[in-house]
Formats: sequence, structure tokens, C-alpha cells
Amino acid sequence: MKYGENSNTCVIIISGNVNNRGIVTSCNNEITRVLGFSKNDIIDQNIKRIMPQVYSDLHDDFVKNYLETSQPKVIGV
Repeated sequence: MKYGENSNTCVIIISGNVNNRGIVTSCNNEITRVLGFSKNDIIDQNIKRIMPQVYSDLHDDFVKNYLETSQPKVIGV
């Protein structure tokens, strides 16, 4: 598998559901090597937990705005 375990690629899957938006639902074990977190540290947590505070404070608003307007101001830019 191209992005499986030990692929030197950290894969993080987050929820896009309204009630769980931004919550990490899955990741591979490379998260420990790449970012220093164990899978248990971030599964069921908001993705902003692993971001620097300058980004995490605004992250939910960026995502909400993008989903409401489809206008990328940060996402995809």
C-alpha cells in the first residue's frame, strides 16, 4: 500500500461531518516518527491539537468559512 505503515508518509484522516468536523478519525503509525504523537494521542481529538497555536486558534473558523462559502482564503491556497 502506497501510504501504509512505515511508508515515511504521515496520513491523518479527519471527519468532515457537521457534528465531528475536524476530529481525527484515523492515522497511520508514521505520526509518531513525523510529528512525535502516538495514534492514541490524537484519535478522537480535533486536528488543531497538533498545530501551532497561531493556527489552531483560527482553524475551526477557517474550515467553517470554507464549507459555508466554498471560497478558499487559507485552505488550498
